[in-house]
Amino acid sequence: MDDTEGHVAVGQDVQGIFDLCGLPLDELLAVTAFLARADLSCLVRTCKCLYDAILPELVRRAGAIDYSQIQAFHRFLRFGQDSGSPRARWLQRFGYTTGGRCPPDDGRRMISTNEAARLALEILQNAPNITSLILRDIQDFDALDLRTVLVKLVRLKLAVVEEIWSGSYHNIFLDVTSPLTTVRLSMFWTGDPPLGDLCPMSPISAASIQTLALRHVRLSATSGRFPAVRLLDLRRCNLAEGIRALVVPFPAVRELLLGRAFFEMTMPEVELLRARGRAWQLVHGSWPALDYLSVSDVTTAYALGLTCRVDRLDIWTVETERETLMALTTLLEDVRPRCFGYHDQDRMHERIPLFLEAMARTRLVTHLVGMLDAANVNTALGDYMAALGGHLRNGVVTHIRLHIAWSWFSYNRPLCQKRAADAYESDVPAAVDAIAVMVPSLRCVLVTFGDLGSKGRMVAEDGTWRDLDDAECRAVEKAERMQDGRYRCSVSTWSD
Repeated sequence: MDDTEGHVAVGQDVQGIFDLCGLPLDELLAVTAFLARADLSCLVRTCKCLYDAILPELVRRAGAIDYSQIQAFHRFLRFGQDSGSPRARWLQRFGYTTGGRCPPDDGRRMISTNEAARLALEILQNAPNITSLILRDIQDFDALDLRTVLVKLVRLKLAVVEEIWSGSYHNIFLDVTSPLTTVRLSMFWTGDPPLGDLCPMSPISAASIQTLALRHVRLSATSGRFPAVRLLDLRRCNLAEGIRALVVPFPAVRELLLGRAFFEMTMPEVELLRARGRAWQLVHGSWPALDYLSVSDVTTAYALGLTCRVDRLDIWTVETERETLMALTTLLEDVRPRCFGYHDQDRMHERIPLFLEAMARTRLVTHLVGMLDAANVNTALGDYMAALGGHLRNGVVTHIRLHIAWSWFSYNRPLCQKRAADAYESDVPAAVDAIAVMVPSLRCVLVTFGDLGSKGRMVAEDGTWRDLDDAECRAVEKAERMQDGRYRCSVSTWSD
C-alpha cells in the first residue's frame, strides 16, 4: 500500500469511528498519531465548538477579496448549498478588486471579470449587515444592479468606490439612504474636460457624511450640499470658481486636504481668482476657522484667498522663485497659522531654508513640523539643526518636531532602520543644544525615527533643558497637535 492509499484508509477508519462534526478530515489526520482515542474525541468536540465560535468573527472581518479569490469566497459563504444557512449575513465589511488575475488556487477554470462581478453582487445582496464597502474599478458591474444593491445596504457607513465611469455609473449613489459617515469616490471621466462632476447623492446620505475624499472631480457652488462634512480630501480637482466652490457645498469643514487644483493658471489669473474669492467671502462669509489645511503647493492655497484662520498649515512643495516666496508670506499673513508643516523631498539644506526664513520673518508660527526621509539625510542631525536654527533666529518658534521616515528602498529593512535610528538618537542632545543657542524662543525639540520611537528635549521649570523619552514625546506631540501629516489619512481602510 502506497502513502496515498494508506492515508485514505486511515481517513476512512477515523471517519467511521468518530463523528467529525463537519471538520476538515485532513487537518485532524495530522494529529491522530499523537493522540489516544479519548483525546481525539475531546479534540474534535473542542475544535467544533471553537470553530463555531470564531467563524462569525472570521467572516465579519473577511477583508478584501480579489478577482482570483471571489469564486472560492462565494462557495465558502454557502450560496446554493444545502449544508447550512448562508454565512454572508455575518459580513460587516467587504472589498472587491479586479486585481490579482491569476488562476484560482484550486485549479478551477478562470471566470470572466463580468461573472466575478456578478458573484460579488450576489454576496452583497445577501449581506444586509455590511457597514464598510470598498469597490475598486466598477466597470465590470452592471450599473443598475449595483445601484439596486447599494440601496439595500441600509447599515453602510464607509464606502470607497474607485473609477466611477461617466454615464450609467454616475448615479449609483442617488437612492442610497444608509447613514454614510465616510466616503471616498474616484471619478473616471472619458470626455473632455477630463474631470467630471461629483456623482449625485440622496439628501439623506449627503447629510450624514462627515469625511469625504474625492478624486478627479470638478466642483462648483452647485455641486450639492454636504452639511456635515468636517474633513474634506480633494486630489486632482478643478475649482474654477475658487473658494466658493468649497464653502457653499461644505460649510462645516474643519480639515481640508487639497491637491493641485488650478491647472495651467498664470500668476495674473491666480491673482484675479484670489481677489474674487476674498471679495466673495467679505459678502457671504467663510468658514469660522480651519483646524488643518494641507496643500500640495503654495499657489493652490494662495489662489483660494482664505479669510479665516488656520491652526495648522502643511505645504508639500515650496518652489524657490521670488513670487512664490512672496505668495507664501502673504498666505501666512492671511491664515495666521500656529503650526507650520513642511515636507523635505530634497537633500538637506538645499531648499528648506529659503522658505523657512520667509516663514520666520512673519513672526506668526510657534510650532514647526518637518517631515523628512531618511534617504535624504546626508548630514549629521546637529548640522541640520544648526542650519535650521540659522533661518529661524528671527522668528518666534517654540516647538520643533522632525519626523524622519524610511520610505526609500535603502532603509526598508528593519536592521537598517534600527541602526539609522540609533545614530540619529545619539545626536539629539547635541543637536538641540546647537539650535537652542540660535533660537532664543525655542522651548521643545522632538525627533521621531519612523516607527521606532522618539527622543526629545524640553525646557524645564528651572530653565534647564531636560531629556524626554518616547512616551513623553508622544504626549507632547498629541497635546501640541504636531502629528506627521504624511500619515493623516482621510479615509481609513475599514470601519469596524
